[in-house]
Amino acid sequence: MRLGFALFFLFFVAVYGSAHLPLYHLVTRSFAPSALWIYAIRALFTLSGLLFFFVRFSPLDGKPLAVWADVWFGLVFIAFTFWLLFLVPTLLWRPHARAFDIAALALAGLVAAVSLVHNAVPPRVRTLDLAIPGAPPMTVAHLSDIHLNRWTSPAQVETIVERTLAAEPDLIAITGDLVDERDGGLEFLLPVLSRLQAPMGVWAVPGNHEFYTGLDRAGALVTRAGYRWLRNERADLLNGWTIAGLDDPAARAMGIKAVSPREFFTGPPSDRPLLFLYHRPLAFDLARAAGVKLQLSGHLHAGQIPPMDAIIFAFFKYPHGLYRKGDAFLYTTSGAGYWGPPMRFLVGAEIPVFRINQREGGKAEKREG
Repeated sequence: MRLGFALFFLFFVAVYGSAHLPLYHLVTRSFAPSALWIYAIRALFTLSGLLFFFVRFSPLDGKPLAVWADVWFGLVFIAFTFWLLFLVPTLLWRPHARAFDIAALALAGLVAAVSLVHNAVPPRVRTLDLAIPGAPPMTVAHLSDIHLNRWTSPAQVETIVERTLAAEPDLIAITGDLVDERDGGLEFLLPVLSRLQAPMGVWAVPGNHEFYTGLDRAGALVTRAGYRWLRNERADLLNGWTIAGLDDPAARAMGIKAVSPREFFTGPPSDRPLLFLYHRPLAFDLARAAGVKLQLSGHLHAGQIPPMDAIIFAFFKYPHGLYRKGDAFLYTTSGAGYWGPPMRFLVGAEIPVFRINQREGGKAEKREG
């Protein structure tokens, strides 16, 4: 484990552990349990919090435990959000503190339930028509952040594959975090994954989780599925486009030589339209100056649940959706899967499909970046 990742992991553990305190406060203040119940609640909180890490680093195949650990993770952060929202009223009107605690706990439970149901809805196909002057017509399907692991069912992957193929794309782009399993063992998904094919190929770049869980194993799965692994390289397509892919910056944190976007785009702009796959929605200005006409990214999941969704939309320049500068586009997808809690509150899973120059004057919904 490299120093950069170790520091990030310790920070994550500290944040997750601290986030338990507001939920514990809400439960104990709302229900005023006896001393015996206090000990039981503390045990539940401790075991559930530790379970989130145990299931990820243990070779045991305990799906019910993994589901509970992930749901608990989501509930903790949602409860933290509502505790924070009610903190000022609680401090100002202390006689009503218990009522505010109950309201926060009830709203947290409601949002968690809605998020669980929303996440169970299969990813929707979102078709966008783009007009890019001078670019050859092409249909591109964009997949990201599926996070395959030992608990992923073939039926889940089958749904994503079928919906993607139904769009009849010329090319399929996977922008990272396809794999999220430290111990390999995803061969049982290969029969389904290998069905995902397109006339101009399936192209994939690694995301941060491929580096965290083992790049060699992820690359082997991608290759065996019949996909092309793009790592800091370009490839000319027969239709006049060039496709380019760059490793996620997490490579550096794991001690792997990383190429920055500035290094990657050194030189004169491409005389062919560039399709750029990059896990994180960064470096759009650099990419555009280098001749990129469409950048596809993911990573942010549109936050999935509170408070992450609010943080991402507040602090990231391109949190979700389509953005345009001049004749270049960037799309940040919410992803076709999920990480951690099987929850999505406001923004569901999706499969964006881009129809480039396929209709006269075709324009997509867009946001100026």
